[in-house]
Amino acid sequence: MSSSAPLSFVTRFITRGPLRAELVCTAWEIFSALLFASAVVPAALDSPWPAIVFTMTLVVSALGVRALVHQGERAIAPTSWFRVVAWILALMPLPSRGDFRTWVATATFGLMAAAMRRAIYRRELGSPPLRATEQGPAFASWLRARLAESAALAGILGGHLLLLFSVAFLRAPSSAIFRGWWELVPML
Repeated sequence: MSSSAPLSFVTRFITRGPLRAELVCTAWEIFSALLFASAVVPAALDSPWPAIVFTMTLVVSALGVRALVHQGERAIAPTSWFRVVAWILALMPLPSRGDFRTWVATATFGLMAAAMRRAIYRRELGSPPLRATEQGPAFASWLRARLAESAALAGILGGHLLLLFSVAFLRAPSSAIFRGWWELVPML
């Protein structure tokens, strides 16, 4: 076995492509799910079923990355939107599933996961920028979409960091955070 074999194995994880895209997406969603369970719906930690269902949906998403490689840009949206459904499915085993506020919070985290996944796929799987010959309205449309996506990602990341700060450093109870969803977020 040559000395470059371990290096080539490591290189697969750090070069752009489907493996890195899925690893980054999975890492982000696990962070988001842990934050969600500890800060918003702690009942998710009382049963193993939400974690089991969530893990199964992550496996399904990982298997679906091959379709992205073959179908390209048109497969990114449906693959990303599956994460909204996945978050809702993971909540189904909980006894608190009858609370409307829990569904809204879950769907919101699912939407954020879908947006992050869509952006990561777009960047990692090589959604090509416009060709130099495309200008004017086509360029403006492309640029507007990228700016909107970047603004959404900044908001999602900022919201997650704020939630992490609230839980880790301020030791805010989940009931106060959950109440904040209904009192402060609508004002924004």
